[in-house]
Amino acid sequence: MILQFFIINKSGGLIYKYERSSSTQINKLLVLSSTIHSLCTMFEKIYPCEKKIDSKQMIRLDGRTITFYKTGTEVSFVFVSTESCYKIIKIVYKMYCDFVSKDPFYEIDMPIKNDLFNPEPFFNELI
Repeated sequence: MILQFFIINKSGGLIYKYERSSSTQINKLLVLSSTIHSLCTMFEKIYPCEKKIDSKQMIRLDGRTITFYKTGTEVSFVFVSTESCYKIIKIVYKMYCDFVSKDPFYEIDMPIKNDLFNPEPFFNELI
């Protein structure tokens, strides 16, 4: 089950958020997104990946799994879940490509406001 989901732009800014139960203050989420972005960047410098198109990373903490997926355009998808969620990454990324990237009115690196982009129904159960 996905508890939290964030999309972070290439500058470390939060452009989409989903939280299952709590609503964290937006200022704390902005700090969190930039910290996650910095940590992922440092991790990639320490452990360079041969495949430069995209990367996946996973951290397990106290019954929670944090999964990072960074695309070739440096947009990061962050999933906080109760278990591994590698399978759902493809679904959410495809939705992002179809409904956000191809939207002629969407400005890159700005918050996502497209009503068609709704990955939440997939978050109840991991596929």
